[in-house]
Order: sequence, then structure tokens, then C-alpha cells
Amino acid sequence: MPLTFKRSERLSIGTEIELQLVDAEHYDLTDRADRVVSAVGDRRRVKHELTKSMVELNSSVHRDLDELHTELRALTHTVRRCAQRLGCDVCGGGRHLSNDWRKQVISDNARYRQLASRFGYLS
Repeated sequence: MPLTFKRSERLSIGTEIELQLVDAEHYDLTDRADRVVSAVGDRRRVKHELTKSMVELNSSVHRDLDELHTELRALTHTVRRCAQRLGCDVCGGGRHLSNDWRKQVISDNARYRQLASRFGYLS
């Protein structure tokens, strides 16, 4: 499955950050991505990820690192505030230490279902 990328100016930078959603009381992964994405309301910048316990943050394209940093801080703050209103919080990192990967709910996306089927726990 080929991946296509948007064209951008030379010497530019943009960032994608994947965040786990954890229950605010027990810190277990929680399937609230749909609600968090809706609460944020900016689907260009905050999207669903492979599982329903993750969200993806996307910056705009920048030529200045300070501007990128400022945008990411504001975006992360917004996502965290919305998550907290829904009884969860955000966590960075690739794999949650105590949750069983087989119990994760895959987002409703054909590509994500294909990746999960093909790569299992690696996805």
C-alpha cells in the first residue's frame, strides 16, 4: 500500500505526535478517541489513530522551529484539556506498560484494520 505525502516548501518542518488516552483514575488505556477528536473540533490538526485509545496531533508546516514549538504546545494543551473534561488524560510513548495489546479496539478505518491484521502487536 503506497503512502502519499503532501508537497511542501524546501527547508520546512511539520510534526505528527501520537498520544495515548488513559483513564484519569487508573491510567489504563481508554477508548475515548472519538469523543476527544469531536471535543477538540479541528480534524485537520487532531485525528484518529490506529486504536481508539490514541489520537494523532498534526502541526501545520513551518519554517521556524519556535513557531512550531508554540503551535504544538497550544495544540497539546487543547487536546489535554478536552481529554480531562472527558475523564481521561494523555500519555506519550509507544506501548502502554500494563494493557494487553490484543484488547485494543481498532479505529473504524480500512487501512488501520489492514495494518492490525497484518502486523498484530507491532501495529
